[in-house]
Amino acid sequence: VADNGSDMYITGTYDTRWNNDILNPAFANVSASDFEVIQLGYNPAQTSQPNLNSVGLNPSIITGGQSATGTVNLTGPAPSAGALVSLSSANPAASVPSSITIPANSSSASFTITTTTVTTTTAGNITATYSGASKSATLTVNPPVPAALSSLTLSPSTIVGGSTATGTVTLTKAAPAGGIEVNLTSSNSTRAKVPATVLIPAGALSQVFNITT
Repeated sequence: VADNGSDMYITGTYDTRWNNDILNPAFANVSASDFEVIQLGYNPAQTSQPNLNSVGLNPSIITGGQSATGTVNLTGPAPSAGALVSLSSANPAASVPSSITIPANSSSASFTITTTTVTTTTAGNITATYSGASKSATLTVNPPVPAALSSLTLSPSTIVGGSTATGTVTLTKAAPAGGIEVNLTSSNSTRAKVPATVLIPAGALSQVFNITT
C-alpha cells in the first residue's frame, strides 16, 4: 500500500517474475469494500505512570548546621521526560530545593538538606509530591552537644616523692572557640601539687599539665 499514491493504490517491488499483464487488471478491480477494517489508527503500547513510593532521609536525626541527604523513590522508572517531584520542608531549621527531577528510566534521585543551628530540638516533615501524591519523612535537628570532660590520666601514676609526673585531661569533642578551662585539685596538696586550672585550646581534644611532688 503506497503512502503517497492515490486511494487504494497498490505497488510491488520490481521483480522479473511478476506478470504485469495479469497483475495490473487484477489490482484495478480491487476496491475498499474488499477489505475488512481490523484496527483504526496507530495505538502504541501504553506504559503505566509510576507513582511516588517514598522519601528517605539519611540521617534523619542531625545536629544543626550539618547537612543530610534526602532520596525520592518511585514505584517504577520515570518516563522519557523525567519525573519532576516537588519538595517542601515543615522543619524551620531545614531547607530543601523546591523540586528535583528524577531522570528518565531511573526510579530515584537524591537531594541535599541544609540545616541551621538551633538552641532546642526542632522536628518537622520533609515532603515530596508527585502526580498528586505526597510522601513525608520526619527530620529532627538537635542543638550542638557541648564538649564534656571525658577522662583524666596520670603518667606515671606511681612515683618517688620529689619527682614530677604529668596529667592529661581529655574532652568528649574538640574544644570550641576560646577553649575550655578545666579546674584541677589535689586531695593531698602538701604531697602533690597541680595547677588550679588547665586550658584546652580551641580545636584540641586534650591538654597536658605537670604534677610536682
